[in-house]
Amino acid sequence: MFKDIFKSWLKILFLLFVALILGGCNGYIHDANDHLVTAPSSSISVYQLAGRLGLRIDDYNSYSATLRNSANTVVVYPDPNGKVYVNGEPIGSAGGIVASGDLIFLPEAFVSRIRSSLKQPTPPTFGPAPTMPQSLSTGRVVIDPGHGGKDPGATGINGLHEKDVNLDVARMAGKILGSRGVDVVLTRDSDIFIELNDRAAISNRRNPDLFVSIHADAAENHAARGFTIYMAKAGSWNSYLAGKRIATRFGQMGVQDRGLRKADYRVLVRTRSPAVLVELGFLSNGHEAARLSNPKYRRALAVSLAEGIVDYLNR
Repeated sequence: MFKDIFKSWLKILFLLFVALILGGCNGYIHDANDHLVTAPSSSISVYQLAGRLGLRIDDYNSYSATLRNSANTVVVYPDPNGKVYVNGEPIGSAGGIVASGDLIFLPEAFVSRIRSSLKQPTPPTFGPAPTMPQSLSTGRVVIDPGHGGKDPGATGINGLHEKDVNLDVARMAGKILGSRGVDVVLTRDSDIFIELNDRAAISNRRNPDLFVSIHADAAENHAARGFTIYMAKAGSWNSYLAGKRIATRFGQMGVQDRGLRKADYRVLVRTRSPAVLVELGFLSNGHEAARLSNPKYRRALAVSLAEGIVDYLNR
Protein backbone atom coordinates (compact mmCIF):
# COMPACT_ATOMS: atom_id res chain seq x y z
CA MET A 1 0.00 0.00 0.00
CA PHE A 2 2.72 2.46 0.97
CA LYS A 3 4.62 1.46 -2.13
CA ASP A 4 1.60 2.35 -4.33
CA ILE A 5 1.17 5.70 -2.57
CA PHE A 6 4.84 6.49 -3.07
CA LYS A 7 4.58 5.67 -6.78
CA SER A 8 1.52 7.93 -7.10
CA TRP A 9 3.37 10.85 -5.51
CA LEU A 10 6.35 10.28 -7.80
CA LYS A 11 4.03 10.41 -10.79
CA ILE A 12 2.44 13.69 -9.62
CA LEU A 13 5.83 15.28 -8.99
CA PHE A 14 7.02 14.19 -12.43
CA LEU A 15 3.99 15.76 -14.14
CA LEU A 16 4.50 19.01 -12.24
CA PHE A 17 8.15 19.04 -13.28
CA VAL A 18 7.21 18.55 -16.94
CA ALA A 19 4.66 21.35 -16.75
CA LEU A 20 7.23 23.73 -15.32
CA ILE A 21 9.85 22.81 -17.89
CA LEU A 22 7.57 23.00 -20.91
CA GLY A 23 5.36 25.90 -19.87
CA GLY A 24 4.92 27.73 -23.16
CA CYS A 25 3.85 31.32 -23.65
CA ASN A 26 0.59 30.66 -25.47
CA GLY A 27 -1.22 28.73 -22.78
CA TYR A 28 -0.95 25.13 -24.04
CA ILE A 29 0.42 24.19 -20.61
CA HIS A 30 1.35 27.48 -19.06
CA ASP A 31 -1.20 29.62 -17.22
CA ALA A 32 -1.60 32.45 -19.70
CA ASN A 33 -3.85 34.70 -17.59
CA ASP A 34 -1.16 37.38 -17.49
CA HIS A 35 -0.82 37.26 -21.25
CA LEU A 36 -4.41 36.84 -22.44
CA VAL A 37 -7.25 39.26 -21.84
CA THR A 38 -10.90 38.22 -21.69
CA ALA A 39 -12.52 40.64 -24.13
CA PRO A 40 -16.28 40.69 -24.80
CA SER A 41 -17.34 39.42 -28.20
CA SER A 42 -17.10 41.94 -31.08
CA SER A 43 -15.47 44.57 -28.88
CA ILE A 44 -12.28 46.62 -28.97
CA SER A 45 -10.12 48.11 -26.24
CA VAL A 46 -9.83 51.86 -25.78
CA TYR A 47 -6.25 51.57 -27.05
CA GLN A 48 -7.51 50.06 -30.30
CA LEU A 49 -10.21 52.73 -30.43
CA ALA A 50 -7.59 55.47 -30.11
CA GLY A 51 -5.59 53.95 -32.96
CA ARG A 52 -8.62 53.80 -35.24
CA LEU A 53 -9.65 57.39 -34.58
CA GLY A 54 -6.19 58.95 -34.58
CA LEU A 55 -6.42 59.94 -30.91
CA ARG A 56 -3.97 59.74 -28.04
CA ILE A 57 -4.86 58.50 -24.55
CA ASP A 58 -4.41 61.35 -22.09
CA ASP A 59 -5.97 59.81 -18.98
CA TYR A 60 -6.84 56.22 -18.27
CA ASN A 61 -8.05 54.09 -15.36
CA SER A 62 -10.64 51.39 -14.76
CA TYR A 63 -13.38 54.03 -14.34
CA SER A 64 -12.88 56.13 -17.47
CA ALA A 65 -10.66 56.80 -20.44
CA THR A 66 -9.98 60.20 -22.03
CA LEU A 67 -8.82 60.30 -25.66
CA ARG A 68 -7.77 63.47 -27.46
CA ASN A 69 -6.31 65.05 -30.55
CA SER A 70 -5.96 68.72 -31.46
CA ALA A 71 -9.68 69.10 -32.19
CA ASN A 72 -11.48 66.49 -30.09
CA THR A 73 -11.92 65.01 -26.64
CA VAL A 74 -13.60 61.63 -26.21
CA VAL A 75 -14.41 60.28 -22.74
CA VAL A 76 -15.51 56.67 -22.27
CA TYR A 77 -17.19 55.41 -19.09
CA PRO A 78 -17.83 51.68 -18.55
CA ASP A 79 -20.79 49.99 -16.83
CA PRO A 80 -22.97 50.33 -14.84
CA ASN A 81 -23.58 53.66 -16.59
CA GLY A 82 -21.72 53.12 -19.83
CA LYS A 83 -21.51 56.39 -21.72
CA VAL A 84 -19.39 58.10 -24.34
CA TYR A 85 -18.96 61.86 -24.58
CA VAL A 86 -17.49 63.59 -27.62
CA ASN A 87 -16.39 67.15 -26.94
CA GLY A 88 -18.65 67.24 -23.87
CA GLU A 89 -21.76 65.95 -25.63
CA PRO A 90 -23.24 62.49 -25.03
CA ILE A 91 -23.70 60.54 -28.24
CA GLY A 92 -26.53 58.29 -27.18
CA SER A 93 -26.81 54.92 -25.50
CA ALA A 94 -23.48 53.20 -25.09
CA GLY A 95 -24.49 49.85 -23.67
CA GLY A 96 -21.89 47.15 -23.69
CA ILE A 97 -19.00 49.26 -22.40
CA VAL A 98 -17.28 47.13 -19.80
CA ALA A 99 -14.14 47.09 -17.72
CA SER A 100 -12.21 43.82 -17.78
CA GLY A 101 -9.30 43.90 -15.37
CA ASP A 102 -7.44 47.12 -16.10
CA LEU A 103 -8.86 47.51 -19.62
CA ILE A 104 -12.02 49.15 -20.92
CA PHE A 105 -13.78 47.58 -23.92
CA LEU A 106 -16.63 48.88 -26.04
CA PRO A 107 -18.60 47.40 -28.95
CA GLU A 108 -16.71 47.64 -32.22
CA ALA A 109 -19.89 48.76 -33.98
CA PHE A 110 -19.86 51.92 -31.84
CA VAL A 111 -16.67 53.23 -33.49
CA SER A 112 -18.48 54.71 -36.49
CA ARG A 113 -20.85 56.65 -34.22
CA ILE A 114 -17.93 58.19 -32.37
CA ARG A 115 -16.11 59.00 -35.60
CA SER A 116 -19.15 60.75 -37.09
CA SER A 117 -19.35 63.01 -34.01
CA LEU A 118 -15.74 64.18 -34.19
CA LYS A 119 -14.72 67.58 -35.47
CA GLN A 120 -12.73 67.18 -38.66
CA PRO A 121 -13.31 63.43 -38.56
CA THR A 122 -10.28 61.39 -39.42
CA PRO A 123 -10.68 58.70 -42.08
CA PRO A 124 -10.69 55.16 -40.73
CA THR A 125 -7.19 53.76 -40.39
CA PHE A 126 -8.50 50.24 -39.97
CA GLY A 127 -11.44 48.20 -41.06
CA PRO A 128 -12.20 46.83 -44.53
CA ALA A 129 -9.29 46.20 -46.88
CA PRO A 130 -8.28 49.40 -48.66
CA THR A 131 -8.67 49.28 -52.43
CA MET A 132 -5.53 51.35 -53.02
CA PRO A 133 -3.16 50.86 -50.06
CA GLN A 134 -0.68 53.61 -49.43
CA SER A 135 2.85 52.74 -50.46
CA LEU A 136 5.51 53.15 -47.76
CA SER A 137 9.23 52.99 -48.46
CA THR A 138 10.24 53.44 -44.83
CA GLY A 139 8.51 53.33 -41.47
CA ARG A 140 8.87 52.70 -37.77
CA VAL A 141 8.56 49.26 -36.20
CA VAL A 142 8.57 48.28 -32.53
CA ILE A 143 9.95 44.77 -31.97
CA ASP A 144 9.14 43.18 -28.62
CA PRO A 145 11.33 40.21 -27.59
CA GLY A 146 9.01 38.31 -25.26
CA HIS A 147 9.90 37.46 -21.64
CA GLY A 148 13.37 38.28 -20.24
CA GLY A 149 15.17 38.59 -16.93
CA LYS A 150 13.39 36.65 -14.18
CA ASP A 151 10.87 35.37 -16.75
CA PRO A 152 12.56 32.77 -19.00
CA GLY A 153 9.39 31.90 -20.89
CA ALA A 154 9.27 28.34 -22.20
CA THR A 155 12.24 26.06 -21.57
CA GLY A 156 13.04 23.61 -24.34
CA ILE A 157 13.71 19.92 -23.90
CA ASN A 158 17.34 20.81 -24.64
CA GLY A 159 17.41 23.46 -21.89
CA LEU A 160 17.13 26.40 -24.28
CA HIS A 161 15.32 29.40 -22.78
CA GLU A 162 12.68 31.11 -24.88
CA LYS A 163 13.76 34.57 -23.71
CA ASP A 164 17.19 34.07 -25.30
CA VAL A 165 15.76 32.94 -28.65
CA ASN A 166 13.36 35.88 -28.72
CA LEU A 167 16.07 38.45 -27.99
CA ASP A 168 18.55 37.03 -30.50
CA VAL A 169 16.02 36.96 -33.35
CA ALA A 170 14.72 40.44 -32.43
CA ARG A 171 18.21 41.96 -32.42
CA MET A 172 19.11 40.46 -35.79
CA ALA A 173 15.79 41.41 -37.38
CA GLY A 174 16.19 44.94 -36.01
CA LYS A 175 19.64 45.31 -37.58
CA ILE A 176 18.39 44.05 -40.93
CA LEU A 177 15.42 46.42 -40.87
CA GLY A 178 17.70 49.31 -39.88
CA SER A 179 19.86 48.61 -42.90
CA ARG A 180 16.72 48.82 -45.06
CA GLY A 181 15.94 52.30 -43.77
CA VAL A 182 13.36 51.31 -41.16
CA ASP A 183 13.36 53.05 -37.78
CA VAL A 184 13.46 50.18 -35.26
CA VAL A 185 12.67 50.29 -31.54
CA LEU A 186 13.28 47.25 -29.30
CA THR A 187 11.25 47.04 -26.11
CA ARG A 188 14.30 45.35 -24.57
CA ASP A 189 17.85 44.97 -25.89
CA SER A 190 19.22 42.88 -23.02
CA ASP A 191 18.16 40.15 -20.61
CA ILE A 192 15.82 42.27 -18.48
CA PHE A 193 12.25 41.83 -17.31
CA ILE A 194 9.62 44.26 -18.60
CA GLU A 195 5.95 44.13 -17.62
CA LEU A 196 3.48 43.41 -20.41
CA ASN A 197 1.69 46.74 -20.03
CA ASP A 198 5.03 48.57 -20.19
CA ARG A 199 5.89 46.87 -23.47
CA ALA A 200 2.67 48.18 -25.02
CA ALA A 201 3.30 51.62 -23.49
CA ILE A 202 6.75 51.78 -25.14
CA SER A 203 5.08 51.12 -28.48
CA ASN A 204 2.31 53.66 -27.95
CA ARG A 205 4.84 56.37 -27.10
CA ARG A 206 6.71 55.77 -30.36
CA ASN A 207 3.57 55.52 -32.55
CA PRO A 208 4.96 52.88 -34.94
CA ASP A 209 3.58 51.57 -38.20
CA LEU A 210 3.71 48.08 -36.71
CA PHE A 211 4.26 46.32 -33.37
CA VAL A 212 5.72 42.79 -33.49
CA SER A 213 6.04 40.62 -30.37
CA ILE A 214 8.41 37.65 -30.74
CA HIS A 215 7.94 34.36 -28.86
CA ALA A 216 8.55 30.61 -29.04
CA ASP A 217 6.00 27.93 -28.22
CA ALA A 218 5.66 24.79 -26.12
CA ALA A 219 2.97 22.12 -25.89
CA GLU A 220 2.17 18.89 -24.09
CA ASN A 221 2.09 17.22 -27.50
CA HIS A 222 5.77 17.03 -28.40
CA ALA A 223 4.84 16.42 -32.03
CA ALA A 224 3.42 19.95 -32.31
CA ARG A 225 5.58 22.06 -34.58
CA GLY A 226 5.53 25.09 -36.85
CA PHE A 227 5.16 28.84 -36.55
CA THR A 228 1.98 30.65 -35.54
CA ILE A 229 1.07 34.31 -35.93
CA TYR A 230 -1.58 35.97 -33.77
CA MET A 231 -3.58 39.17 -34.03
CA ALA A 232 -6.19 40.52 -31.63
CA LYS A 233 -9.76 39.29 -32.11
CA ALA A 234 -10.80 42.79 -33.14
CA GLY A 235 -7.48 43.46 -34.83
CA SER A 236 -7.25 45.78 -37.79
CA TRP A 237 -6.99 44.94 -41.47
CA ASN A 238 -3.40 46.16 -41.32
CA SER A 239 -2.66 43.70 -38.50
CA TYR A 240 -4.03 40.93 -40.69
CA LEU A 241 -2.00 42.11 -43.65
CA ALA A 242 1.22 42.26 -41.63
CA GLY A 243 0.61 38.76 -40.29
CA LYS A 244 0.05 37.38 -43.79
CA ARG A 245 3.19 39.07 -45.16
CA ILE A 246 5.33 37.62 -42.36
CA ALA A 247 3.70 34.19 -42.73
CA THR A 248 4.49 34.15 -46.44
CA ARG A 249 8.18 34.79 -45.80
CA PHE A 250 8.36 32.14 -43.06
CA GLY A 251 6.58 29.70 -45.38
CA GLN A 252 9.29 30.20 -47.99
CA MET A 253 11.73 28.71 -45.46
CA GLY A 254 9.76 25.49 -45.51
CA VAL A 255 8.56 25.89 -41.90
CA GLN A 256 5.12 24.46 -41.15
CA ASP A 257 2.49 27.20 -41.06
CA ARG A 258 -0.05 26.83 -38.23
CA GLY A 259 -2.01 29.76 -39.57
CA LEU A 260 -2.88 33.32 -38.66
CA ARG A 261 -4.96 33.10 -35.49
CA LYS A 262 -6.84 35.50 -33.25
CA ALA A 263 -6.23 35.85 -29.51
CA ASP A 264 -6.45 38.83 -27.20
CA TYR A 265 -2.91 38.84 -25.87
CA ARG A 266 -2.39 41.77 -23.56
CA VAL A 267 0.35 43.34 -25.69
CA LEU A 268 -1.95 43.20 -28.74
CA VAL A 269 -5.04 44.83 -27.23
CA ARG A 270 -3.07 47.56 -25.44
CA THR A 271 -1.26 48.83 -28.54
CA ARG A 272 -2.70 51.57 -30.72
CA SER A 273 -0.85 50.50 -33.85
CA PRO A 274 -1.34 47.43 -36.03
CA ALA A 275 0.12 44.56 -34.00
CA VAL A 276 1.00 40.88 -34.34
CA LEU A 277 2.53 38.24 -32.07
CA VAL A 278 4.84 35.70 -33.73
CA GLU A 279 5.52 32.22 -32.31
CA LEU A 280 8.73 31.06 -34.02
CA GLY A 281 8.34 27.33 -33.32
CA PHE A 282 7.98 24.75 -30.55
CA LEU A 283 10.72 24.34 -27.98
CA SER A 284 8.88 21.22 -26.80
CA ASN A 285 9.55 19.57 -30.18
CA GLY A 286 12.98 17.94 -30.38
CA HIS A 287 13.55 18.86 -34.03
CA GLU A 288 12.49 22.49 -33.66
CA ALA A 289 14.30 22.95 -30.33
CA ALA A 290 17.51 21.82 -32.04
CA ARG A 291 16.94 24.20 -34.94
CA LEU A 292 16.15 27.12 -32.63
CA SER A 293 19.45 26.41 -30.84
CA ASN A 294 21.31 26.94 -34.12
CA PRO A 295 22.46 30.55 -34.65
CA LYS A 296 22.25 30.10 -38.43
CA TYR A 297 18.63 29.03 -38.22
CA ARG A 298 17.76 31.93 -35.93
CA ARG A 299 19.47 34.21 -38.45
CA ALA A 300 17.28 32.76 -41.21
CA LEU A 301 14.18 33.40 -39.09
CA ALA A 302 15.30 36.99 -38.48
CA VAL A 303 15.84 37.55 -42.21
CA SER A 304 12.39 36.15 -43.05
CA LEU A 305 10.77 38.21 -40.30
CA ALA A 306 12.47 41.38 -41.51
CA GLU A 307 11.53 40.71 -45.13
CA GLY A 308 7.91 40.13 -44.15
CA ILE A 309 7.86 43.43 -42.26
CA VAL A 310 9.41 45.25 -45.23
CA ASP A 311 6.79 43.67 -47.51
CA TYR A 312 4.12 45.07 -45.21
CA LEU A 313 5.63 48.54 -45.06
CA ASN A 314 5.98 48.60 -48.86
CA ARG A 315 2.44 47.33 -49.45
